[in-house]
Amino acid sequence: MAETKIPSGRQFGNGPRVLLAIHCTLAHAGAWQSVARELPQDFTVMAYDLPHHGQNNLLDATTDIQDASVSLALPFMTSPVDLVGHSFGATVALRLALEHPEKVRSLCLIEPVFFAVAKEDDPIGYAQHVETEAPCHAAMLDGDRERAARLFHKEWGDGRQWETLSHQVRRYMIDRIHVVLKQKTSIVDDHARLLAAGRCEELDIPTLLLEGEQSPDIVRTINSGLLKRLPNAQRSVVKGAAHMAPLTHPGIVAGIMVDFLEMTEK
Repeated sequence: MAETKIPSGRQFGNGPRVLLAIHCTLAHAGAWQSVARELPQDFTVMAYDLPHHGQNNLLDATTDIQDASVSLALPFMTSPVDLVGHSFGATVALRLALEHPEKVRSLCLIEPVFFAVAKEDDPIGYAQHVETEAPCHAAMLDGDRERAARLFHKEWGDGRQWETLSHQVRRYMIDRIHVVLKQKTSIVDDHARLLAAGRCEELDIPTLLLEGEQSPDIVRTINSGLLKRLPNAQRSVVKGAAHMAPLTHPGIVAGIMVDFLEMTEK
C-alpha cells in the first residue's frame, strides 16, 4: 500500500473500504505501516497521532487524554468505518463504538489495556498487576523518566532490550512516558462509564478481541471480561507474540483481521 502523510497522521492505500487505526501509547500513526501493507488493496487505512505522539504536540493539561483521542477520531468517521485499536488505542476504539455505534462497521481490539475490567472481575489479579507496575509509576512520580521508560518497555515493549533501541526511539519514549499516568482516569477509573450496567451488553457491532500468546496475564483477564460483556464478540490469539503483535507479527495480525472482516460480511 502506498503511504501518504496527512496533517494528523498517515494514510495507507486508497481503496474504497476505510479502516481507522488507533495506535498504542509511545507509538505514532506510522506504527500501522506493516499491518497496512498486509491488507488487501481494497482498504484505505487511516491512522492518526494520539495527543503528544507523532506530529501531534497537543496535550492540554486540563483535558482527559482519552476524551481528546476520541475527539481526534471523529473527523475520520463521516461514514461507517472498520475500527481497530491497539493497547490504549483499543480503549479509545471501544469508547468510540459505544458512543457512536452508527459510525462503526466492525471493531477490532488488540490487547486493550482497559484495566477497569480486571479491577472489577479479578481484584486479586489486578492488585498483582498494580504491584508489578509500581516501580515504573514510582519512577515517573520521582521524575526519573529514563528509568520509567525502560521499565515500561520491559513490560509492554516489543521484546527488544532497552540498550538495543536506537537513541532516537529511546528519546521519543522518555519524552512521552508521563502520558501513561494521564491515562489512569479512563483505563482504570473508567470516567466515561463504559462498564456501566448494560452498556457493553447492548453493543451489537461485530467485535474481534485479539491478544498475544505471551502477553501479560492481565490482558487475558481483560479480554475474557470483554468477551462476556460484548454480545457479538469473538477472541483470537497471535501465536508467539506478546503485547506489540501489530509490530512484531503484522502478517498474522492482518490475516486474522481479514478473516474476521470477511466473516462479518457473510
